[in-house]
Amino acid sequence: ERTKETMSRLKAEGKKLGRPIGAVSKELKLSKNKKKIQELLNKKTPKAHIARIFGVNKTTFYRFLKRNNIIAG
Repeated sequence: ERTKETMSRLKAEGKKLGRPIGAVSKELKLSKNKKKIQELLNKKTPKAHIARIFGVNKTTFYRFLKRNNIIAG
């Protein structure tokens, strides 16, 4: 009950509660390999294979492509 009272009081005072939202990093771990990735994509190398080469999850790789507007092929 004390916790509820304290949370209500802090909220009333305008304090932000809860876990802070994480900031998106501007530099991804794949950024330094951008040219090599583009070369592999131009050679029609499967995206899943490229992700494995660089040791990242496929989702991370696809997110990198989308954020950097890299077009396959």
